Amino acid sequence: MQPATLRFAEYVIVFTMFPEPPFSAADVLEWYRLRWQVELVFKRFTSLAQLGHVPKYDDDSAKAWLYGKLFVALLVEKLIHHARAIPPGATRCRRRRPRNPWRDFKFVLNQVARTIEPLLPLARLISDWRTISGALAEPPRSRQRQLSAYFGWTELPENHMTQTS
Repeated sequence: MQPATLRFAEYVIVFTMFPEPPFSAADVLEWYRLRWQVELVFKRFTSLAQLGHVPKYDDDSAKAWLYGKLFVALLVEKLIHHARAIPPGATRCRRRRPRNPWRDFKFVLNQVARTIEPLLPLARLISDWRTISGALAEPPRSRQRQLSAYFGWTELPENHMTQTS
């Protein structure tokens, strides 16, 4: 390093639009630190959650994608916040390594993505829907008492199939 570099490292230069009388230099630096934390959150969102990458074919579509990605990113932040609030179990009293918000966010984002990803690709779900729906259908049941109480029937309609046990 050059001596001039070390000398300039002693200074912090911040340009601001804050009016000088009500804001001291310490106030400006405090606001700058807060602003920088917000910038880091947005940088994490755009790089890890790919918040800036949305289909740009249609304004409404892009907005829906952006809202969806922002929702997932905020959900991840909320999950991390709640997980940190839960006290650990039987842990040893040893010095911990510093937390890495980037790794935390990426890990939880991956877990959320795996949770909401469907087990079947959407195209297969649509093409095989009749088979899937048939497998999910309930067997016919004899529910005369409940049906009559709900609909006011005294007997079952003619087309109702009953299951004999």
